[in-house]
Amino acid sequence: MRLIACTLLAAIFARSLAHRCLDSDAQEPYFCGFEQQWCDRGYDEYGCWMGAYCEAAVGWMQCPVQCDCMYGEIRCENRVGDLECPSFTCIPDPAAMAIVQDPWTCPALCPAQCDPMTEQPCPGPKLTRSGCLGQETCIPLGEQCPYDWDGCPVVEEQECGGNKFNCDFDYDIMGCRVPGSDVCVKKRKKCPATSYDSQGCPVLTETECPDGQIKCEDMLGSYYDTFVR
Repeated sequence: MRLIACTLLAAIFARSLAHRCLDSDAQEPYFCGFEQQWCDRGYDEYGCWMGAYCEAAVGWMQCPVQCDCMYGEIRCENRVGDLECPSFTCIPDPAAMAIVQDPWTCPALCPAQCDPMTEQPCPGPKLTRSGCLGQETCIPLGEQCPYDWDGCPVVEEQECGGNKFNCDFDYDIMGCRVPGSDVCVKKRKKCPATSYDSQGCPVLTETECPDGQIKCEDMLGSYYDTFVR
């Protein structure tokens, strides 16, 4: 881990030295004309200003015109009613502002534009073990979302009757419950072994060492055998 961190820092430092903010890089109009507005392009991943530009203030059907999203943002169209002017919202895109791409950075996605009178937003599925979720969707009000807000499929627990109890769920490599894995067993009986825990990590069993050996724990929490000297 220390080697990886040092490598990333070295890459960031090298790229920073190779890039200098120049006044000529940014184009700034001194003033905008009549019925125009001054729009900012924002800053790049090195902190250099990208300049500005002039945009019309009023557009078709006398609707106000918005400045486009700045660098490092994505454009999300807003829901438009019958008598409303089109509009959009800008949200940050962390991946666009990263000097060195981080595989743990989640993609920027626009929120679902649901009709508040008839629909409700639902989270998307989990895309990575780090917790990145997919695109939100809209479903009719009152219905069950297919995924919870952790991005896992919604799984109902089984009902155990009589002298049986409910075992905990098994999980998959994404840390989501496996449907049907919460089996019912009789009291005083052991539940079946699970493959993964709720973090998506393998469930490891301790090694039984023979005489003359001791048990040592490695960095990942698993066990290996070594001879006693």
